[in-house]
Amino acid sequence: MALKKIVARIRLSGLLLMACCYATAQTTNDISLMNAAGNILQAGRYCDSAMKSLQQVSAAGKDRADYLTLMARVYECRDNKEYAEIYYSRAIKAGAGGDSIQQKMARLKDTTRRSTANEDRLEREREKLKNQNVNFRKQKSTNIDDFYVVMSTGYSTMTGGKKAMATNELDFFSVSLGWPIMDDKFLLDFNAMLGVVWGRNPGWYETPAYRANPVPVGDGLGIVLALEPSMNYVLINSRRHTITAGGILGGHLIANDAWTQKANGEVSSTGQNYFCIGPRVAYYGWKHLYISAQYLHLGFRTIKAAVAKNAELVPVNLDQWRLNVGVRFSM
Repeated sequence: MALKKIVARIRLSGLLLMACCYATAQTTNDISLMNAAGNILQAGRYCDSAMKSLQQVSAAGKDRADYLTLMARVYECRDNKEYAEIYYSRAIKAGAGGDSIQQKMARLKDTTRRSTANEDRLEREREKLKNQNVNFRKQKSTNIDDFYVVMSTGYSTMTGGKKAMATNELDFFSVSLGWPIMDDKFLLDFNAMLGVVWGRNPGWYETPAYRANPVPVGDGLGIVLALEPSMNYVLINSRRHTITAGGILGGHLIANDAWTQKANGEVSSTGQNYFCIGPRVAYYGWKHLYISAQYLHLGFRTIKAAVAKNAELVPVNLDQWRLNVGVRFSM
């Protein structure tokens, strides 16, 4: 009987020894992997390398407190504070002790709350800025950045000397539509104008052709209708001021009471169409002010006028300097 008890005890001791050795064999690799992960984290922020080592730990090893602590450190390394807090909590439940883990838990909770508060504050600031951009368009960085309309009046003085039938032109109604193009480097502008030519030029009526045929026509009074598209390079486009320089290439319709001859030789007393071309400088500023100056050459050839249908033709020059002043509205 005593012999049987001794044998039983020997068998039980052997089984316990085998279990111990078996367990040790199973966790030796886990301990090596965890040591490697710890060394990696200690060396620097190689979070992914440490995670790869811990992912190879056996299922049994993943319940250990030291494994859970390392996982918390990995997630803390990745700035994932929520997961770090979870793993620290699990490590404490698995038997991890020490004040350092408790302190880390408290710090993580504090910084998580602070991060959430900062994110909420930043979101409110972003929403506020978005509303400002929508509601306060006046705080833009350039004076002209979109479609605009200009209403103006203009005065012109003729430069043809004795070849000018009239001396003045008044553009009493002028409307321009424009917008920036080519990355806001140019302004494309379309101007439509209705005006009147007046002021008899005595020098024109003193020409021999007119004095030989003194007929009461060509009194220097007429109606002008013009369309003047222009391309303007933006020299300055600050928050309050814009200055452009460019050229006009358009057309004028002038109706007066003189016989005129077209380029093809036809003589008529009806309104005549003329091309216009010339340089243009414009200023846009002080919210709505608009000022422009241009020189216009009308007709690529010198046109001629007749005091009577069969009389000798008298040369006419309609070139002019013009100044416009008006109001700009942004759309």
